[in-house]
Amino acid sequence: MAEQHQAKAVIVVSSTYVSPGINQTSDIHRFTIPSGTMLKSDFIKIQKLGKTVEMMIYAPEVSDKLFDPCMVVIFLLAVVCVAVGGFWSGLTVIERQKKQEEKEKKKREKKYVQSSDQGKDETDDEKEDEEHLDITVPAVIVFFVLVCAFLVLLYFFYDYLVYVIISLFCIAGSMGLYYCIQPVWKYIPIRTSTPKLPCCKSQLEVKNLILYALCLTFAIVWAVERHESYAWVLQDILGLAFCINMLKTIQVPNLKICSILLILLFLYDIFFVFITPYFTKDEEILDVTKRNGESIMVKVATGGASKSKERLPMVFVVPKLNYSPYSSCLNQPSMLGFGDVIVPGLLVGYNHGIDLNVKSKKIYYIATVIAYGIGMIITFVALELMQTGQPALLYLVPCTLITTFVIGCIRGEFKLLWNGIKKVGVPENSESPPPQPDIVTSGPDTASVNNVNEEMSSTSTIDSENRSLIRK
Repeated sequence: MAEQHQAKAVIVVSSTYVSPGINQTSDIHRFTIPSGTMLKSDFIKIQKLGKTVEMMIYAPEVSDKLFDPCMVVIFLLAVVCVAVGGFWSGLTVIERQKKQEEKEKKKREKKYVQSSDQGKDETDDEKEDEEHLDITVPAVIVFFVLVCAFLVLLYFFYDYLVYVIISLFCIAGSMGLYYCIQPVWKYIPIRTSTPKLPCCKSQLEVKNLILYALCLTFAIVWAVERHESYAWVLQDILGLAFCINMLKTIQVPNLKICSILLILLFLYDIFFVFITPYFTKDEEILDVTKRNGESIMVKVATGGASKSKERLPMVFVVPKLNYSPYSSCLNQPSMLGFGDVIVPGLLVGYNHGIDLNVKSKKIYYIATVIAYGIGMIITFVALELMQTGQPALLYLVPCTLITTFVIGCIRGEFKLLWNGIKKVGVPENSESPPPQPDIVTSGPDTASVNNVNEEMSSTSTIDSENRSLIRK
């Protein structure tokens, strides 16, 4: 606008060093007149100097290709989250399989021995169901449709839904922080419990209530201070806990479902970053030039659709850390969405929890974590070369999936990975009878007891043969 009205230069006065309101990565190259920024405090001082003031615009000779340490921080956050969350997820699966095997063993024993702990077992089952969530193919499809629909809704109704996301992030982040700290917190020697409440199945421990209160307070502090310069640290801590807890809780039963999920979100990322600009409306500037349509994903993730200047908190955020003169002009922080961590992390968790030998688990787990790190590096390289937002799953999904496929084929375990191993104890219709309690007797009744044992053994053999025939 200033250029069209024959201005010689433009100075933008800003309260902070944040970008002064134009998309400098694209529009600034169209200008022919000099442009610069000035702090509002300096502008007020200059006004007090008089009506005639001589000024110079400083253009530092600093390359805009300087490497920024914020990329290292983003890389470490993502890799640590995937490694820890995937490892914890695998341990959860292994522990659940052991509990299931013990439960099946008890069920077989109950056919011959009446137990009075039936209610207790059901309670354990309910607790166990609450600790994990398995994914099915219909669930993957429904999830994919909902994610696409919600992103479009965010694009059109950003200013309303952003506050819903902020509220949900506070709740989910505080719960993630609670579950990440709780394994250590439980060793605190406080045994006081609250009275049993009608809405709770069991009594609540006071120390756990204190822990959640602290975690919720941490999330509320972030929500209140989210516009401050240090808020990114609080947001990344909550995000790290949220992602690790999600990876620990959600488990995929086999590589087939995991591959479907990763490929669908791979296409989703590409479509909403690279394809949607061809469908969104071009923006006309001063009836002279037209700006190409914008990526729905980039606009939503960066808060470009917001008049309130709010940003979605479901991302890791790290500001520019190389304090060069040039970086103060382009102070856009680096961001990585939680989905770019959780989705590949599900594959890492599956590779660690699959019921193979210990050596195989280490190979798949370590190889997938390394492949994820390589995918992140490729993403950073593409970001630097193209100077535009990149769909990280475009590089992360092929790196992690192909690595798993190749190792599985080389080791001859691909079929086991693809279908999963559903080994949860011996099934109820197994041909091998449950172990009989040893009976040790002496005296005249020994012969009769032996006869009883022989009859039980022969009956068990006949039952096994009958079951085999029925199955045939």
